[in-house]
Amino acid sequence: MALGITGLICSALSLLAGLVVLFLAAIATLVSSRLTSTSTFYPVTVQLFVYTFAGLIGGSFCLYHSIRAITGQPSRTLKLPAFWIFLACYLVTLAVGLILQATHQAVSFLPATTVLIFLAAIFPALTLLTLGMRLLRRARWSTSWRRFTLALTSGATMGILVAMLLELSASLLMEASSGAVLSCLSDPSSPACQTRTRFVVLILAIVAAPLIEESVKPLGVALLSGRIASGIEAFILGMSAGLGFDLVETISYISMGYSDWAHVALVRTGAGLLHGLGAGMVALGWYYLFHTKERRFRYGIACWIYAVLQHALWNACGSLEAWPAPVGPTVARWQLNLGFISFGFDELLIMFLTIIFLVLFILIVRWLRDHHQEETMSEPAGVTVSSSGRAAAVGV
Repeated sequence: MALGITGLICSALSLLAGLVVLFLAAIATLVSSRLTSTSTFYPVTVQLFVYTFAGLIGGSFCLYHSIRAITGQPSRTLKLPAFWIFLACYLVTLAVGLILQATHQAVSFLPATTVLIFLAAIFPALTLLTLGMRLLRRARWSTSWRRFTLALTSGATMGILVAMLLELSASLLMEASSGAVLSCLSDPSSPACQTRTRFVVLILAIVAAPLIEESVKPLGVALLSGRIASGIEAFILGMSAGLGFDLVETISYISMGYSDWAHVALVRTGAGLLHGLGAGMVALGWYYLFHTKERRFRYGIACWIYAVLQHALWNACGSLEAWPAPVGPTVARWQLNLGFISFGFDELLIMFLTIIFLVLFILIVRWLRDHHQEETMSEPAGVTVSSSGRAAAVGV
């Protein structure tokens, strides 16, 4: 009941925030379209609208499930289609985008482009989630649509908001402590200013962002840790929160590519692995802290450290061009040209990391399948059987 009421309050706040951002998005669209070029205002508009959708759609689903939880109505066990369906849809979306880019029609009709950008972020995330569930199909575990919805929405709303505020605070603190603010205000083009700015960007990307984002993405799942029945459920819910975070971030990044959006989408294919796997590991760490007695702090902290190091490695590879000479200039000059599309060295490195993370993801999920199933075949606490014969969770 308490979590149901908490969910009700949070969903109402999400809906309110979504309406406020929608109003701001409408104003920004009207003003920006008259003052700036399309390539400048379009990414801003998409980012505002994705925040709007996260608040309104996520808040609506959470409101629905919270009301059902308060009234004692059951929530069905989470079931999703086969992963290859989402994978095929993603490949088709990516192929369409690359064809449009090759024929210089990537942004010829912006409403269709926006839909493709959203799909290019949604399908990889769903592919990863359903692949994990496929690998766990023979394991004893379950979770409800209610918990999945709360986890996904918390990552896309609370996780994003808290991370943005903390990263902004860290940025301002670092700039103030380095003296960059005053010197750059007087002469922003000075070499000293450029060096300090580059240093701040690297520290934020490689140190601050991983520490902050991996800590806040699964906060919504941490609130459920005491009710989670198995390490598998903790991992899946944490991964869902990370994928919610990834959807908002990836759509924003892809929209920044504008006419090159398909290229950006291809490079960021592994972003769901980065955020989903990282948040899943942190949520698993929370499970250790709440449900185990031996070495729980060691295991819990180890899961968090893995997520942070994985994120730091990804960001370090993705920001190679910002590194001091000779690394940065050398990386910036190297390009793999394939005709209508080209890849930088850092982009190829990110795509290689995606393969490594995928292998690690499969190994971790298989390990969870063997070591973290529910202890008995009975339904977890708060779960009943619906009239259709399928498990249905009553509690949050």
